[in-house]
Amino acid sequence: MILELDIGNTQIKWRLNNGASGSMMHHQDFQSLVLPIQEPVTQLWYASVVPNSHKAMEQAFEQQFACDVFRVETSRELAGVRNSYSKVSDMGVDRWLAMVASFQQYGESVIVDCGSACTIDWVDVSGCHRGGYIMPGLGMMRHSIYDKIGRPYQNARPKTLQLGSSTDSAIDAGMMAMLVGAVKQTLGQVSGGTLVFAGGDGQWLLESVGEPNALFHHDLVLDGLTIAREHILGGEP
Repeated sequence: MILELDIGNTQIKWRLNNGASGSMMHHQDFQSLVLPIQEPVTQLWYASVVPNSHKAMEQAFEQQFACDVFRVETSRELAGVRNSYSKVSDMGVDRWLAMVASFQQYGESVIVDCGSACTIDWVDVSGCHRGGYIMPGLGMMRHSIYDKIGRPYQNARPKTLQLGSSTDSAIDAGMMAMLVGAVKQTLGQVSGGTLVFAGGDGQWLLESVGEPNALFHHDLVLDGLTIAREHILGGEP
């Protein structure tokens, strides 16, 4: 069995090649990490955005599964997508794999991945990454502003772009306006393509933006990880 892992800053998403999948929260204590998987695993492939943790992760994986472990990193080119960064390793592997998966399935794309951070990237019709935005995600923004002003934390997603008539409603509308505005600003700069949302708050942001032809792709990073694994094993760029 092949196990694939998308390891974010607070959550691990996993998928087996028999179709089983799931997710779990983590607190970056990887030395004691145990994944909720009982099936025998022969290969484990993972992509992680958590810095300085690969050794601890791989030791935990090898201890639990006693299998070969492979880490996928950002590359200059993969499956027809070309990285625009002069220093390739500066691009987060989650952004990179999301772009690869989106281009493979939809062609020219604007990819909006809204999790702990919210990233927006444009891949043109030739597969070239043309740039993007990186912003705090909804939770990060909310934690930051409520911590700074010393108010009790409100956890519900914003529901309206209407101007707020209280501190909480004004914060909610302001956060929503920032993220929706960033997507709209991007759409004004690109030549076309499919608008693809992903991430824990991706469906909410899709509905908030209101673009009729936009879509939500649930496991975009894991799909990119599968593509990377297949190309690496096949010896393809």
